[in-house]
Amino acid sequence: MKKYILNDKIYNSLGLLEKEERKILNNYIEEDVQFVNERKYYHYFNDIPYTRWPFYICGFTFLMMFYLVLFLNKYEHTGTLLIISLVLLIYNVFGWFFDMLKESMVFGRYNRKVRKTLVAGFILFLVSEILLFAGFFWTYFDRFFHLPGLLGGRSVPFGLEMSIWYKKPLIATLVLITSGYLGNAAHYWMKMKDWHLSIFYSVLCILFGYLFLIMQLEEYMHLLFDISDSVFGSIFYLMTGFHGAHVIIGMLFLNFQHDRLYYYHFSQERNLGYGLALVYWHFVDIIWILLYVSLYLLNYNYGQTENPYHSYFRIVTNFTFFVNGQELKV
Repeated sequence: MKKYILNDKIYNSLGLLEKEERKILNNYIEEDVQFVNERKYYHYFNDIPYTRWPFYICGFTFLMMFYLVLFLNKYEHTGTLLIISLVLLIYNVFGWFFDMLKESMVFGRYNRKVRKTLVAGFILFLVSEILLFAGFFWTYFDRFFHLPGLLGGRSVPFGLEMSIWYKKPLIATLVLITSGYLGNAAHYWMKMKDWHLSIFYSVLCILFGYLFLIMQLEEYMHLLFDISDSVFGSIFYLMTGFHGAHVIIGMLFLNFQHDRLYYYHFSQERNLGYGLALVYWHFVDIIWILLYVSLYLLNYNYGQTENPYHSYFRIVTNFTFFVNGQELKV
């Protein structure tokens, strides 16, 4: 079989500096060329040869969810196994990304029609994500507008108070919106061919995304109710937790596209990958704004007192009992 050796410029553009990494790419090219030559017909769609990444991703996704359920039920060592499954899942996702990068940068297979099919597939993916969160919001507002008497006619049960909406939650919201704006600035300067400013704004976009994740983690560490405290506690952690998972996915997407931007994979006309990453990031922004209004703003008790504690998360008990006809407040 003919050996296909690339020049150093292509290797460097892909970030392949080691001899072993270049050998792996050459073997991939040889297998791909053999696969294409054996085809009896040709069309504009991208013929995908055998790839192991989808199988591994499905397997580690199952293991991650399996160990997550066991971890929530407090089984021993499941937290460590959950982290290992997550790391291996991320590794295989990036492996699939790099295969797509080779198909685009080395083989040049992503013509206009293939790019249109990628956009159509991405839109269908976003529609499925929207329907997923629509089910969560439906569940939440079903409880919000049909309050049982046992909860005192409140969306949040007595004795369980939310954080003050105009403090830490508002700051986190502004941080996430700012991250989306910085991503737009990076994309704009990419189209203006100012690569230094584009990389600068892309780095800021990613840093603000990490800052939002840190703020959400800090909120979880200081909340004084958990997922088993009433229906509200369950739906609060479900919605914010799923949103946090999507923020992590968006950060992985943006990190990979920023790496491509750093190696000058994009041009003024060809920057579809970064554009799709930004669309997903704006989707995450919109979902969080809806969560902020639904969970924090609508559930704020305007009669609650200010608390000097730095994170403003607390439980306030305010029960009234009647003993022998006399009112007793606790």
